[in-house]
Amino acid sequence: MPAEHERRFLGVPISIWDGLAGLFTVLAVLGGLIGLILAYFELAQRREAARAEATLALLDVWEGATQGGTHYLNAFRALDARVKANLDEVPQADLDAARADDTMRAALYARVTREVMDDPEAQRAFEDVVYFFQRLAICVETNLCDREATLAFFGGPMRSFSLTFSAPIANRRAAVTDFADGLDLVDTP
Repeated sequence: MPAEHERRFLGVPISIWDGLAGLFTVLAVLGGLIGLILAYFELAQRREAARAEATLALLDVWEGATQGGTHYLNAFRALDARVKANLDEVPQADLDAARADDTMRAALYARVTREVMDDPEAQRAFEDVVYFFQRLAICVETNLCDREATLAFFGGPMRSFSLTFSAPIANRRAAVTDFADGLDLVDTP
Protein backbone atom coordinates (compact mmCIF):
# COMPACT_ATOMS: atom_id res chain seq x y z
CA MET A 1 0.00 0.00 0.00
CA PRO A 2 1.48 3.40 -0.90
CA ALA A 3 2.46 5.75 1.86
CA GLU A 4 0.03 8.42 0.67
CA HIS A 5 -2.97 6.18 1.51
CA GLU A 6 -1.71 5.37 5.07
CA ARG A 7 -4.21 5.99 7.85
CA ARG A 8 -3.58 9.13 9.82
CA PHE A 9 -4.66 10.75 13.04
CA LEU A 10 -4.23 14.51 13.36
CA GLY A 11 -2.14 14.35 10.25
CA VAL A 12 0.36 11.91 11.74
CA PRO A 13 0.58 8.32 10.48
CA ILE A 14 -0.95 5.70 12.80
CA SER A 15 2.32 3.74 12.86
CA ILE A 16 4.02 6.71 14.58
CA TRP A 17 1.17 6.86 17.11
CA ASP A 18 1.60 3.13 17.75
CA GLY A 19 5.33 3.61 18.30
CA LEU A 20 4.71 6.50 20.70
CA ALA A 21 2.13 4.42 22.62
CA GLY A 22 4.67 1.61 22.98
CA LEU A 23 7.37 4.04 24.12
CA PHE A 24 5.09 5.59 26.75
CA THR A 25 4.07 2.14 27.97
CA VAL A 26 7.72 1.17 28.45
CA LEU A 27 8.42 4.49 30.24
CA ALA A 28 5.39 3.96 32.51
CA VAL A 29 6.56 0.45 33.42
CA LEU A 30 10.09 1.73 34.14
CA GLY A 31 8.65 4.58 36.22
CA GLY A 32 6.55 2.09 38.19
CA LEU A 33 9.58 -0.11 38.84
CA ILE A 34 11.65 2.85 39.96
CA GLY A 35 8.79 3.90 42.23
CA LEU A 36 8.63 0.42 43.76
CA ILE A 37 12.38 0.39 44.36
CA LEU A 38 12.27 3.82 46.00
CA ALA A 39 9.29 2.76 48.13
CA TYR A 40 11.22 -0.33 49.29
CA PHE A 41 14.22 1.76 50.33
CA GLU A 42 11.95 4.27 52.08
CA LEU A 43 10.28 1.44 54.00
CA ALA A 44 13.69 0.01 54.97
CA GLN A 45 14.81 3.44 56.18
CA ARG A 46 11.66 3.86 58.24
CA ARG A 47 12.13 0.43 59.82
CA GLU A 48 15.73 1.26 60.71
CA ALA A 49 14.65 4.59 62.19
CA ALA A 50 11.95 2.81 64.23
CA ARG A 51 14.55 0.31 65.53
CA ALA A 52 16.87 3.16 66.53
CA GLU A 53 13.96 4.92 68.24
CA ALA A 54 13.07 1.77 70.18
CA THR A 55 16.70 1.40 71.26
CA LEU A 56 16.76 5.00 72.49
CA ALA A 57 13.48 4.40 74.32
CA LEU A 58 15.09 1.50 76.18
CA LEU A 59 18.04 3.74 77.00
CA ASP A 60 15.53 6.11 78.62
CA VAL A 61 14.06 3.18 80.58
CA TRP A 62 17.58 2.14 81.67
CA GLU A 63 18.33 5.64 82.91
CA GLY A 64 14.95 5.98 84.59
CA ALA A 65 13.70 8.83 82.40
CA THR A 66 10.46 6.98 81.60
CA GLN A 67 8.01 4.57 83.19
CA GLY A 68 7.67 6.31 86.49
CA GLY A 69 11.39 6.53 87.14
CA THR A 70 12.27 2.83 87.23
CA HIS A 71 16.01 3.10 87.58
CA TYR A 72 17.64 -0.02 86.22
CA LEU A 73 20.88 1.91 85.94
CA ASN A 74 20.67 2.70 89.67
CA ALA A 75 20.19 -1.00 90.42
CA PHE A 76 23.22 -1.80 88.27
CA ARG A 77 25.29 0.88 90.01
CA ALA A 78 24.21 -0.30 93.46
CA LEU A 79 25.34 -3.84 92.67
CA ASP A 80 28.58 -2.53 91.21
CA ALA A 81 29.24 -0.48 94.35
CA ARG A 82 28.60 -3.52 96.57
CA VAL A 83 30.97 -5.66 94.49
CA LYS A 84 33.65 -2.95 94.56
CA ALA A 85 33.29 -2.56 98.33
CA ASN A 86 33.79 -6.31 98.78
CA LEU A 87 36.73 -6.32 96.36
CA ASP A 88 38.35 -3.52 98.36
CA GLU A 89 38.64 -5.97 101.26
CA VAL A 90 40.44 -8.59 99.16
CA PRO A 91 44.25 -8.66 99.59
CA GLN A 92 46.13 -7.11 96.66
CA ALA A 93 48.03 -10.36 96.03
CA ASP A 94 44.71 -12.17 95.50
CA LEU A 95 43.50 -9.46 93.12
CA ASP A 96 46.73 -9.65 91.10
CA ALA A 97 46.45 -13.44 90.91
CA ALA A 98 42.82 -13.16 89.77
CA ARG A 99 43.81 -10.74 87.00
CA ALA A 100 46.33 -13.25 85.70
CA ASP A 101 44.17 -16.39 85.94
CA ASP A 102 40.59 -16.75 84.65
CA THR A 103 39.81 -19.59 87.06
CA MET A 104 40.95 -17.57 90.05
CA ARG A 105 39.00 -14.55 88.79
CA ALA A 106 35.83 -16.67 88.49
CA ALA A 107 36.36 -18.03 92.02
CA LEU A 108 36.92 -14.52 93.39
CA TYR A 109 33.79 -13.16 91.70
CA ALA A 110 31.80 -16.17 92.90
CA ARG A 111 32.85 -15.50 96.49
CA VAL A 112 32.25 -11.75 96.27
CA THR A 113 28.86 -12.05 94.55
CA ARG A 114 27.76 -14.71 97.06
CA GLU A 115 28.43 -12.19 99.83
CA VAL A 116 26.67 -9.42 97.90
CA MET A 117 23.64 -11.59 97.16
CA ASP A 118 23.13 -12.34 100.86
CA ASP A 119 21.36 -8.97 101.08
CA PRO A 120 17.69 -9.04 99.91
CA GLU A 121 18.06 -5.53 98.49
CA ALA A 122 20.95 -6.72 96.30
CA GLN A 123 18.87 -9.70 95.20
CA ARG A 124 16.09 -7.33 94.05
CA ALA A 125 18.62 -5.18 92.21
CA PHE A 126 20.05 -8.31 90.58
CA GLU A 127 16.57 -9.40 89.45
CA ASP A 128 15.84 -5.92 88.09
CA VAL A 129 19.03 -5.81 86.05
CA VAL A 130 18.48 -9.33 84.70
CA TYR A 131 14.90 -8.38 83.77
CA PHE A 132 16.08 -5.29 81.91
CA PHE A 133 18.71 -7.21 79.94
CA GLN A 134 16.09 -9.86 79.08
CA ARG A 135 13.79 -7.15 77.81
CA LEU A 136 16.63 -5.65 75.79
CA ALA A 137 17.52 -8.99 74.19
CA ILE A 138 13.90 -9.63 73.25
CA CYS A 139 13.75 -6.20 71.62
CA VAL A 140 16.82 -7.03 69.51
CA GLU A 141 15.77 -10.61 68.70
CA THR A 142 12.38 -9.46 67.42
CA ASN A 143 14.01 -6.72 65.31
CA LEU A 144 12.27 -3.98 67.25
CA CYS A 145 15.64 -2.58 68.40
CA ASP A 146 18.79 -2.03 66.40
CA ARG A 147 21.40 -4.62 67.35
CA GLU A 148 24.45 -2.46 66.67
CA ALA A 149 23.15 0.56 68.58
CA THR A 150 21.93 -1.65 71.43
CA LEU A 151 25.36 -3.23 71.82
CA ALA A 152 27.02 0.18 71.58
CA PHE A 153 24.93 1.42 74.52
CA PHE A 154 24.60 -1.75 76.59
CA GLY A 155 27.33 -4.18 75.49
CA GLY A 156 29.80 -3.05 78.16
CA PRO A 157 27.38 -3.19 81.09
CA MET A 158 26.03 -6.54 79.90
CA ARG A 159 29.52 -8.06 79.64
CA SER A 160 30.54 -6.66 83.01
CA PHE A 161 27.38 -7.91 84.72
CA SER A 162 27.64 -11.31 83.05
CA LEU A 163 31.28 -11.73 84.08
CA THR A 164 30.84 -10.47 87.63
CA PHE A 165 27.62 -12.36 88.37
CA SER A 166 28.42 -15.51 86.38
CA ALA A 167 28.17 -17.74 89.46
CA PRO A 168 24.69 -16.60 90.59
CA ILE A 169 23.52 -16.71 86.98
CA ALA A 170 24.86 -20.26 86.55
CA ASN A 171 23.20 -21.33 89.82
CA ARG A 172 19.85 -20.00 88.63
CA ARG A 173 20.26 -21.59 85.21
CA ALA A 174 20.61 -24.96 86.91
CA ALA A 175 16.93 -24.64 87.87
CA VAL A 176 15.66 -22.41 85.04
CA THR A 177 17.61 -23.13 81.87
CA ASP A 178 16.76 -19.87 80.10
CA PHE A 179 17.45 -17.63 83.11
CA ALA A 180 19.27 -14.46 82.03
CA ASP A 181 19.73 -15.76 78.50
CA GLY A 182 19.37 -12.17 77.34
CA LEU A 183 22.97 -11.71 78.44
CA ASP A 184 23.97 -14.08 75.65
CA LEU A 185 23.22 -11.21 73.25
CA VAL A 186 26.73 -9.87 73.76
CA ASP A 187 28.24 -13.24 72.83
CA THR A 188 26.33 -13.77 69.58
CA PRO A 189 27.23 -12.25 66.20
